Amino acid sequence: MYISLQPEKTAAPRLPKKGRDIQGAERLIKFSELDSFYKNKNRMDEFNISKAEKRILNLLKQGLQDKEIGECAGISPGTVSTHLRNLYRKTGTQNRLESVNTMFQ
Repeated sequence: MYISLQPEKTAAPRLPKKGRDIQGAERLIKFSELDSFYKNKNRMDEFNISKAEKRILNLLKQGLQDKEIGECAGISPGTVSTHLRNLYRKTGTQNRLESVNTMFQ
């Protein structure tokens, strides 16, 4: 069974805004992958990671690039970069891989 990473309470993926590519908007994760996310919730709280940064981090874990993350989250790639910079600062990491490893070890 799969659920959406989108903020809605339903399991259906959120549709992209008009003019956006639909390809990245329907990426889904398995319930088993979601378990590891909740196990690391305390770690994220320890670093004071915001809700938006948690979403970005979860999409990073799937190996998505800024443009794909933006499409899934409904934000611009520039905003994704801002969230990434904040994640690096808060976690003391320097790149995507370090950030994911720090938060999901």
